[in-house]
Amino acid sequence: MLVEDSPDIAAFHLQQAIEKYLKAFLTLHGQVLRKSHDVSALLLGCIAVDGSFASLASVGDPSEMTAFATKYRYRNDEEQEFPASDEIASAQSLSVQTQVVVEDKFADLCACCPGPTTDG
Repeated sequence: MLVEDSPDIAAFHLQQAIEKYLKAFLTLHGQVLRKSHDVSALLLGCIAVDGSFASLASVGDPSEMTAFATKYRYRNDEEQEFPASDEIASAQSLSVQTQVVVEDKFADLCACCPGPTTDG
């Protein structure tokens, strides 16, 4: 399993999942995005659009997730630091909860919109 074998890579990919979900939500709502890995800023942007995103702040530390974007991804070969198991667990929880919240928001949007018809 990636978490046990390569926790540094797992941390990076968990951060990326959180970042991309938040960016997808913001994009859906017409927000202009700047190039950034800052999960805290993205989460604040989502909260400004929809206050229910505030619940994610209690799941994991967004600033800790931001560090995962570069801390383990771009280290040099001499560094042997790896994320702690509790950091990975927090990232996994935040990733899953972010996915749930964003997918719910997309489902709400899709429920309001008529889908394509197959009528000829």
